[in-house]
Amino acid sequence: MCICRKYLCAFFAVLATSHALAGKKIDSLLGLIETAKTDTVLINLHNQVAELYNYNNPESMLKHAEIANKLCKKMHFPKGEFYALHNIATACYITGAYGKGLKRA
Repeated sequence: MCICRKYLCAFFAVLATSHALAGKKIDSLLGLIETAKTDTVLINLHNQVAELYNYNNPESMLKHAEIANKLCKKMHFPKGEFYALHNIATACYITGAYGKGLKRA
């Protein structure tokens, strides 16, 4: 029982640390979005931010993925559009908005 408790405590410590590091990385990427010089860099940054939000904040994930998707269509950037659509589908799955996800597919 004691060993199990130690592993459980270690698991939650790692989980809390990874969540805090993701928050710092998101803040850093949001700062880079403000200074991005090219559209492809901006697209990649929005996709990275969307991916980091994932289960923690699916609404923000969807917001950044949709921004990336709009820019991709304007720039004709299929690789970025693929990642943006993947992030949109993931956000719709997490929030249970299956109909919206199917419309976007």
